[in-house]
Amino acid sequence: MKHLALIAMLALTPTLSHAACSGDLTDLGSLNVFTTATSDAVIGGIAANQCGIEVTDFCEGDRCLAFYAGLSGYIDIRRLVSGTFDAPPEAFIYAVSDAQGTVNFMGREQPFGMDNDTRPLRVVPAADHVMLYLPEPLTSPIRMTSTGSSGWEGVMPDWAGLPVPVSLFLDQLSAPQARMELFADTDMVQMNVMLFLDRDGGPELKPRDP
Repeated sequence: MKHLALIAMLALTPTLSHAACSGDLTDLGSLNVFTTATSDAVIGGIAANQCGIEVTDFCEGDRCLAFYAGLSGYIDIRRLVSGTFDAPPEAFIYAVSDAQGTVNFMGREQPFGMDNDTRPLRVVPAADHVMLYLPEPLTSPIRMTSTGSSGWEGVMPDWAGLPVPVSLFLDQLSAPQARMELFADTDMVQMNVMLFLDRDGGPELKPRDP
């Protein structure tokens, strides 16, 4: 419960109206991003006085899972500037802006089915994974785990009703633009497709006002 009390304390001084900001960090240089709440493994860093850090309520001790410009991991929330916190992100919503690549079925190339689909993709964060929800008729949800820093991977167990596993790699989750690769290599289906994704909403990423 310590992190809830700390967040409540920080919220008492309403100096910001957007997602959390890193502080001056004079003793650190950057805000470390860790793989887990208890690990010493650093997978990235957030520079001083940067705003737009989305802090979830998945916390242990003083560390909470956070997302910033495609980077994701656990941060020490004591290093954040006092001020308001936006509500934790319930989901990241993305629209497909472009699709490139090929799908071959039984040796014949076919168009990729999501090129003109306006239905969004939804990604719901959890403490140690995210759940990817794809438009029907694609199978979902799909559990995806972090590859460290900015990548998430998972497997779709079938494709269009066929027992063909499709590997998924999602990069830059939470950023304004993200990418997702779909890959399969079986006797029946060969696929290598890249989806370009535009986020719906999200905080403004900018330096902190003096």
